[in-house]
Amino acid sequence: MAAISQQEMRLVHRIHPSLLRQKVHVGLIGAGGTGSQVLSGLARLNRAMLGLGHPGGLQVTVYDPDLVSDANVGRQLFYDADIGHYKADVLVHRLNLTFGLNWTSETRLFRRSHDAEYDIVIGCVDTAKGRREIEMACQRMQSPYWLDMGILLFASFYAKCCPKLKKVWPISFACILLRPTMQISQGGHSTFPSPNPRARHSVTG
Repeated sequence: MAAISQQEMRLVHRIHPSLLRQKVHVGLIGAGGTGSQVLSGLARLNRAMLGLGHPGGLQVTVYDPDLVSDANVGRQLFYDADIGHYKADVLVHRLNLTFGLNWTSETRLFRRSHDAEYDIVIGCVDTAKGRREIEMACQRMQSPYWLDMGILLFASFYAKCCPKLKKVWPISFACILLRPTMQISQGGHSTFPSPNPRARHSVTG
């Protein structure tokens, strides 16, 4: 294993100030085995953020065109009564009722051409094509963060398909990718060129 230099050890990422001042818009792509667990965690994170004084918490939109099947029950966060309903609708409706949220669902594929804007994009998809759509969308909207929750088996995909994005740090089976416009300033802190316009989007559940 290569030795880590002192400069690399000093790198510290600082969250963009705008994410601490207002509601954070999150796009979650995929509501299956991984996505359903991630969404549940986001609901708890939102509650913790608000409890600690964050002014807006999270506003999440979930994308998934699939219906719940019998094979999903037990393996994913679905029950027998959910069979035949859209995964995104089921999960978002359940969390909205439980936590008093107003999150939204999209029962269609996430495409780069959508006019939605997100501060954070979380991909829970298994295909290179799906990742490519997310990567192109992130470049268009200049989203500061893209979290890919795919397994490391697909790590080589980034070198071929996402040459403009930098893989920053592997976390278990996840990778976090940042926009190429982010720079490392003197002293080892991640900086942004300028605040992005706030995420504004119109979706239907």
